[in-house]
Amino acid sequence: MTKIIILVTSLMFSGLVLAQETYMVNLNIHSNSELLASPSLMVENNKQVSVSVRELYDISFKIQVREDETIYVPFNLNINGKDHSPSLIVRIDTEASIEVGEMKLSVLISKTNT
Repeated sequence: MTKIIILVTSLMFSGLVLAQETYMVNLNIHSNSELLASPSLMVENNKQVSVSVRELYDISFKIQVREDETIYVPFNLNINGKDHSPSLIVRIDTEASIEVGEMKLSVLISKTNT
């Protein structure tokens, strides 16, 4: 019986260790000051996600949580057929933005309770 309890406890602990924290990433995508889209995505640390907007913009990114609790966000943007690779360093619950040509991309990242 003791072996079963130890095994179950070990499995529960390993599940907690392997679980990634998830973050809510809110994007605001503007073109020439017009809001085109406001997607919200649940994103795990170091997992790539992608969004397409009106066949004009393809956006892929991942979030990388750093030791100082800021988040590094490298983007791969395809804007009207041209590739761009900007990046941001974001603080939790603080909006940051970048502009590439006519496109403005605002990012707000929050921790989730999962």
